[in-house]
Amino acid sequence: MISAVSAPQGSSAGATTTAAAVAGGALDKSAFMKLLVAQMRHQDPLNPADGTAMAAQLAQFSSLEQLINIGDLLRTQGSDSSGLIAAMDRSSALSMIGKTAIVQDSGITVGDGATPWASATIDGTGGSLTLRVVDDAGKTMATQDVGSVTAGPQRVALDAITSGLPAGRYHVEFDLTSGDTVTHPSASVPVAVDGIGVRDGAIVITSGALAYLLSAVQSVTARP
Repeated sequence: MISAVSAPQGSSAGATTTAAAVAGGALDKSAFMKLLVAQMRHQDPLNPADGTAMAAQLAQFSSLEQLINIGDLLRTQGSDSSGLIAAMDRSSALSMIGKTAIVQDSGITVGDGATPWASATIDGTGGSLTLRVVDDAGKTMATQDVGSVTAGPQRVALDAITSGLPAGRYHVEFDLTSGDTVTHPSASVPVAVDGIGVRDGAIVITSGALAYLLSAVQSVTARP
């Protein structure tokens, strides 16, 4: 963006003052035109402005106007795109109501509305998989040795490992041992979608009192 324009040859002190006045601030196309008019008005009749310099400034004005118009267009398109994305998110979330969504999340429920299973995607060549159930304080409440697994998604039923635990909310953690290396694949769980909402300006799906971002949804299936 052009920030200042020097006066052409033959212009008087009045045009120089005008340029200095706008040099420190924003120079939009209206200010640019006023500057050119002031230069023409205050030029010395005996030593008029050089035509080549004036043509160059007019070309600068044309380029400036085009850049401003392009910026306005991009800002408008950005606003329209944001609105379109938000509408698509709402439509996508609404279509999930009454279905089961598989979300990347470690939270499970024990008791009424118990989470039936949890899964993890195993990378590499696989290894020995262990599933742990931990409370909100991070204390391990139960452990299940899943055994040797290969690469790919692995689903583990939770009824056996959670039997005997008090009803409430817990988290599952996967430990994959391969040689001397232990990794922790991310857990995914099924949730029954019963509504949608907004959290911190983002569209979410809800399951009872729980909320999940759309970005956490991996797949959606009809309820059995």
